[in-house]
Amino acid sequence: MNYLAHLYLSGASEELRLGNFLGDFIKGRKYSEFPDEVRKGIMLHRQIDYFTDHHDTVRKSMSRLRKRYHKYSGVVVDILYDHYLSVEWKKYSNESLSSFIRSNYAILIRNYDILPGHVKWQLPIIIGRNTLGTYAQLKGIKDTLRIVSRHSSLPEESRFAMRVIKNHYEDFRNEFNFFFPDIIEYVAAIFEVELDYYRLSNPLDKNNGTLIY
Repeated sequence: MNYLAHLYLSGASEELRLGNFLGDFIKGRKYSEFPDEVRKGIMLHRQIDYFTDHHDTVRKSMSRLRKRYHKYSGVVVDILYDHYLSVEWKKYSNESLSSFIRSNYAILIRNYDILPGHVKWQLPIIIGRNTLGTYAQLKGIKDTLRIVSRHSSLPEESRFAMRVIKNHYEDFRNEFNFFFPDIIEYVAAIFEVELDYYRLSNPLDKNNGTLIY
């Protein structure tokens, strides 16, 4: 899962969203330097990554990209799944995607003082490019892959990735929609995160107005 999905899977809590966003930037036990709920968000991020990396459907998506990306194929799938979350957004949330994105930029700005230095440096770029909003377009995926490859060990194979994605677009989409309810159920059960998806997809118990899970 990439930024958009991690933020979505944090529910409405500002602290959980902040910690989940920071998860990739906080290594080892450095999470202990943050407030309790932010720490919980960082640990949530790690559990989401573990669950995702070991899910059979995600591994099926990764297999199409392994020829050129090898062990980094999961990075491409993470970015690609943010694309499908953007495209399928109304299936998973009552809030508009643009409103959700704006609210998360505002969270990062409000908590600027506790961001790690390298995140502070990147934040104006993330907001200026509207990084969270670019995933909805295939061009945004390609651009993101190129940017990540310049700043990490991800191979620069964006042309290969885009060819595979276009050739298997509906296969990837179906795999995302099969996987995503599983990760929603996981974080709701383990971390007690309340998500819009349950309100959209589960009937109300007419006796007390609560959701039936």
